[in-house]
Amino acid sequence: MKKFDIAYYLQNFVDIKVENEIFFGGVSIDSRKIKEGDIFIGLKGENFDGNMFADDAIKKGACVVILDNEEVYNRIDYNKILVKNSLMALKGIGKANLNSYKGKIVCITGSAGKTTTKKMAGEVLGSKKSVFVAYKNFNNEIGVSLNAANIDTQSEYAIFEIGTNNPGEIEALSGYLNPDIGIVTNVGKSHIGRFNSVDAIGTEKASMLEYVKDYAIVYENVVPFIKNYKCKVIVYGFSNKCDARIFGEKLVNNNINFSINFRDKKYQFVLNHFYNHFVQNLCAAAVLGLSEGISYESIAETILNFSPEEHRGDVIKIGDLTVIDDTYNCSFESLLEALRSLGNIENDCGKYALIGEMAEIEGFEDEFYKQINEFAKNNNNIRFMFFGEKYVNLPAYDNTESYLTKDEVFKKLSEMNSGVLLIKASRSKRFEEFVEFIKGRSQEMGKNAV
Repeated sequence: MKKFDIAYYLQNFVDIKVENEIFFGGVSIDSRKIKEGDIFIGLKGENFDGNMFADDAIKKGACVVILDNEEVYNRIDYNKILVKNSLMALKGIGKANLNSYKGKIVCITGSAGKTTTKKMAGEVLGSKKSVFVAYKNFNNEIGVSLNAANIDTQSEYAIFEIGTNNPGEIEALSGYLNPDIGIVTNVGKSHIGRFNSVDAIGTEKASMLEYVKDYAIVYENVVPFIKNYKCKVIVYGFSNKCDARIFGEKLVNNNINFSINFRDKKYQFVLNHFYNHFVQNLCAAAVLGLSEGISYESIAETILNFSPEEHRGDVIKIGDLTVIDDTYNCSFESLLEALRSLGNIENDCGKYALIGEMAEIEGFEDEFYKQINEFAKNNNNIRFMFFGEKYVNLPAYDNTESYLTKDEVFKKLSEMNSGVLLIKASRSKRFEEFVEFIKGRSQEMGKNAV
């Protein structure tokens, strides 16, 4: 528990009514997740007012509520602080923690692979060091501030992920965190509907380097967009010009063996997954670990035991059917990479891809969906099941089917009993329902067999 020094954590507030000193464990903006001794901050959104849940937070044991709704504030008889803007209060608490933090801050951005790289980096460093890893993919202004407000100030490393929906957000979040170490996973077409060009996306991602104090680990296709930086830059990728070069990738029993040349040494690794793009994420994490003094043996063991985040490529065995649950998100590049990896795996029972629509590609829909359809045409070792209006009017091939309703998909899935099935779509399409359907069907079959 930490003492809540109001003058230190909150530079500006309108009113305060607090009895005795406040000691807190964490900070929450969700009354449902309040733990005894947490601070609750009521945030206003477009369609809700978090201030309205202050009573619920108090009932669950919040030590104090910070609000910017004066009407709610006046009717509450409890430890309370009124501020002009709750988000600014949250950012202030987070910034105070960052200013007092003695460990190293690692900041990760990129068009794809941020959350996976964050998890890998956390496990690599965590094999020998104490590490705070930011929760889930909370990578916007609110999420980063919330994680900063909850940082373990005793840890040796704190790893954050930052994302963007609009120009300037990476620069703002980087300036807020002021990281010691930066990682940029790649530049791709994710969010191109809002940036209009890959050049604009690249400039946005590379802007983080202006705020990195020590060194940055960047994928090779980021280099052309780097403009202003003072830190050392370590480039990783597949070309001979890279400081850390990936080579020798080979699929063995659906695991990927690969090597990295770094600082005139060769390091060999085994990834317990068939996703080839995970190798890039692992390379960044391995370079981070080696740069921070983690032994090769420890890194290799961590990589061998790595498993992805839920819904980000986790492998689920259901009888003779293997499901690849990649339902969290679906950028153009990540979809192509997942499909390429699926095509490469060894399987005699059939390969299937249930693919939904992509997100945030406004203005580029025709181009991207056409390319996915062309990929299907040229990879007849995979049976494609496309779902959504964007696919219906595209040319059909012997290995493609298109669906408009989920009931049609459920019927198709009910007939599948073997093979490898990749399920991937934009988060908004809720394709995890299909994964749960297959799991539920398997459980019903088990009951019937008893």
